[in-house]
Amino acid sequence: MLPNFTIQVTLLLFMCSQTFVDVLQQVGAQAKLLLYEGKTHTDIFIQDPLRGGRDPLVEDVFSIIYADDATRRNTASAPTPRRLVFEWQLQLARWISPF
Repeated sequence: MLPNFTIQVTLLLFMCSQTFVDVLQQVGAQAKLLLYEGKTHTDIFIQDPLRGGRDPLVEDVFSIIYADDATRRNTASAPTPRRLVFEWQLQLARWISPF
């Protein structure tokens, strides 16, 4: 039963995110929804940084902040963060809180 619940929560979070983007656009803001396949809303800002290595969210944020500066937009020259916890710990946390 848990996987079905997880799918329902994930769908709800996606719908809320899309509604938020729509409202921002209606009032004139430049906004777009970026979805990271296979990621929950906590993966991108909690688990992934703890894993170390390249981080797609950080790269996307840098590309927006430095959109007009090609040399600073390239994060390849930035140091690669090291892993902070073991993978089994991240998987356990995801199992306990699947969304």
